[in-house]
Amino acid sequence: MIAVDCPSGLDCDTGELDPLTLEADETVTFGAAKPGLLTFPGAEAVGVLHIANIGLDPALETLAQVKLELATAETVRAALPERPATRTKAPLARRLWFLVA
Repeated sequence: MIAVDCPSGLDCDTGELDPLTLEADETVTFGAAKPGLLTFPGAEAVGVLHIANIGLDPALETLAQVKLELATAETVRAALPERPATRTKAPLARRLWFLVA
């Protein structure tokens, strides 16, 4: 199933799901990704996200080039270094994460 703009039952601002939300295989949204398409639990109903150009002001193009990646438990685990059980976290605590809600 392909959703146009936002899967039915998904709140595009908060990512909240209605119990009857239809899960899409792919979602085509327009101009820019809405927060709810990237926020759990809503992100699980989006499938593959495509952002269609609708001719917004070219000054906004820089924002469109920003690479967005949804952090899942797997991607976070893969980004963290392995730590031997005998080491403390102090020498490894050099990453700064930005979370935007």
